[in-house]
Amino acid sequence: MGRSFAIALLATSFAALCAAEEADILGLPSYPESAPVRIDGGLKTNNVPLSARTFRTPDDIRTVMAYYHRSLKARGLEVVSHNFGPNKGYVGYYDPASETMRLATVMADTNTGGALIILSSMNPKSLVEKPITIPADLPTVATPLQVVTNESEDARGRSRTVSFVAQGNIEKVTAELLSSAQEKGWHAARDQNAGPNALVLARGKKRCIIRMLADTASSAAVTVTMLVFE
Repeated sequence: MGRSFAIALLATSFAALCAAEEADILGLPSYPESAPVRIDGGLKTNNVPLSARTFRTPDDIRTVMAYYHRSLKARGLEVVSHNFGPNKGYVGYYDPASETMRLATVMADTNTGGALIILSSMNPKSLVEKPITIPADLPTVATPLQVVTNESEDARGRSRTVSFVAQGNIEKVTAELLSSAQEKGWHAARDQNAGPNALVLARGKKRCIIRMLADTASSAAVTVTMLVFE
């Protein structure tokens, strides 16, 4: 009887361990009831390849980021997080054993109103060692700060996200972006229904949606996010 109980207990413990391992993806908890999104071409941040998995959820960004912040805190980890604006942010931690950053990057899914979740792991040294600039084919401003680029590719084509901070108010930044866009062969697309403080540009088959958000802490800075589909 005692032996049977011990075997049953061992089996239960093993099953629980396996479930926990399956629930973790790249050292991060999977988001409840999220659906995987296949990205065939892989992901890059600032031109550095990522080990990453992408998921979709009907929940909004705040709900998802709060979940990861709470879950990582519960594990006793030192959590890092940042919001690039209302449509993008990340939550994660540094794992000294593997010398990698484990991040849950969350972006608004404009198609569904929910969010896209990218769970990733990478060595941050490669980001620091490489200069980060806005891709040469995209509109820019005189002095972009805190530039972050993301790139993905699947059967539908390549998409890029570029976020940065620009000096000045929205009117000044808009004028700089439009001037740069014209120099690089972009023009205003017919469909301009991207919301307030936004631009939709076209160049051939490419589309670039630019959204701007004034920094609430400083009236002289604007967070710019560019989504490029090609």
